Amino acid sequence: MESLNVMQRNFPNNDFSDVKVILDPMGALLSGIAGVSTPVHALHASFYDFLTDPVWSMEFAIEMEDVHCQLAWACVQVMQTWLCFNIC
Repeated sequence: MESLNVMQRNFPNNDFSDVKVILDPMGALLSGIAGVSTPVHALHASFYDFLTDPVWSMEFAIEMEDVHCQLAWACVQVMQTWLCFNIC
């Protein structure tokens, strides 16, 4: 959850909200939402299929190309902020 919040803060054109607020209502579909450092996983593979298929999920559909661009942008922003010369 902590890492997801850091990434969420760096998404372009995004009003930040705590990831826990978004994921808590989906507790029956996801594992790992109770801990701060526990990885979050879908309990069923069909959940991913549902979210990426606009026919099934309609207004909840996720456009994967947009998400990949946002994640790449957020990763670069996090690296620019936290990486430094001779980090070892």
